[in-house]
Amino acid sequence: MKKFSEFSDFDLNFNQNQMQEYLEKINQAQGLPAVLEKLFEWEMGVGYLTEGKLKDNLRFSYPDSETGIIFKTQINIARSNYSPKPLDGKNIPKLHCPICFENIGIPGKEDLRAFSFDLEPNRKFFIQMTPFPLFSHHCVLIDQLPRPMIMSKQSVMDLTNFLNLAPGYVGCSNSDVEWAGASILVHHHYQIFKNLELPIMEAKWADGLFQRTNVWGDTVEYGFLNYPIATIKLTCRDQEAFIESAGILIQIWKSQELGKNTLNLVIQKKSNLWIGYLILRNPDHRTPPELTQIKSEGVGIIEVAGEGIYPVPKGENAELIMKEIKENGLKVIKGIIEGNNPLEKSLWAGQLDLFSKALMGLSKFE
Repeated sequence: MKKFSEFSDFDLNFNQNQMQEYLEKINQAQGLPAVLEKLFEWEMGVGYLTEGKLKDNLRFSYPDSETGIIFKTQINIARSNYSPKPLDGKNIPKLHCPICFENIGIPGKEDLRAFSFDLEPNRKFFIQMTPFPLFSHHCVLIDQLPRPMIMSKQSVMDLTNFLNLAPGYVGCSNSDVEWAGASILVHHHYQIFKNLELPIMEAKWADGLFQRTNVWGDTVEYGFLNYPIATIKLTCRDQEAFIESAGILIQIWKSQELGKNTLNLVIQKKSNLWIGYLILRNPDHRTPPELTQIKSEGVGIIEVAGEGIYPVPKGENAELIMKEIKENGLKVIKGIIEGNNPLEKSLWAGQLDLFSKALMGLSKFE
């Protein structure tokens, strides 16, 4: 039995069934955070994750005097240098998508392991480490069934339920519309991070765009942030009131342009306070053409939350692009975020009024 060290209590040859059995015992005894630590340790031990993947990324910070936020950028070297190999071998299952449970153990993912658990009764999810992490302990929480991506009150419920099981983690959701902060649309999933601090969390309330409402006996604070993309921050101590309030805001925004209006979410729990960042998205609003030489792909949740994720510059302009990122990085990241903003600032007050009226109506049903 090969072990990591004399202190390890699992080996390098666990198959998925053995890993599930082992982690289930850890979960029952110590809870989900201990499970995630063990899963992280195992993936590091077998080389699925490496120190290089975690530390080799180039990272830059840009203080912004206008908002008081320190925006950030990382150039993901490991992800940029990765070229997926065609699956080659016998008994390869027919795969629905790259994150389905059936990917575990196939050629190219021999060392991938996961942990399955009930997020709520009759709704099973599994969680695994991503092979090209943006930060340490970057996980993906995935619906066990290959259901399509959603953005609704259920998204908020899922993330709050997860954070109750894993204190100290932050839950993020991509959207359900292509080119509006989406990733894999055919399979519902979330991005999970340990102790993550994102630039958007430093944002202050925009002047005159802050409200308080009583929802089911608890105070909900909400309003637009002084931030380059229209973002509603919502806080509440009661989980149910938080879920219902966020769900109403999601529903109102999506209903204004069905099939296009959607959101990205960042949710955390600090000192028994639920905090949600509801970032408005629409695929008609994208990165400005002059910045696509730096970022041509869709702009995801981490990027609109203030940390640009760029590929390694290549081609004849690579040196100039890298210089632009280093010397004018604040203008670049804010320009990318602003380009994806679907709601002009002059319209934020009217939008907030719609949200306020809906939440006031919700407060009557106690």
